[in-house]
Amino acid sequence: MISKQELRIGLWVRYFEDDIFIPNESHLSQAFLHLDYGFLAGIPLTPDWIERLNVAPIITFANDVCYIDLDQGQQFSGVCLNHIKYVHQLQNLYFALSGNEL
Repeated sequence: MISKQELRIGLWVRYFEDDIFIPNESHLSQAFLHLDYGFLAGIPLTPDWIERLNVAPIITFANDVCYIDLDQGQQFSGVCLNHIKYVHQLQNLYFALSGNEL
């Protein structure tokens, strides 16, 4: 389940069985309402989602673990992100580190 602190505009989340995008404040307000009833969940992170988000080679996914390389071999080279299990978590981390949306 997603916590309210994790939700923001620009995220992908799962609503029942559908993957939905939160494009604006109106959709975010609706997402908060659905979250209260337990209808929203995280989308499991997979190699397909890494490709869909167009983040390779910065972010790779192997053996159910996400790796990040923000600065091509410098400080964040090959950092293992084994606690990142959902697309919205990766989106939030990427935004926090780079200031850019996925």
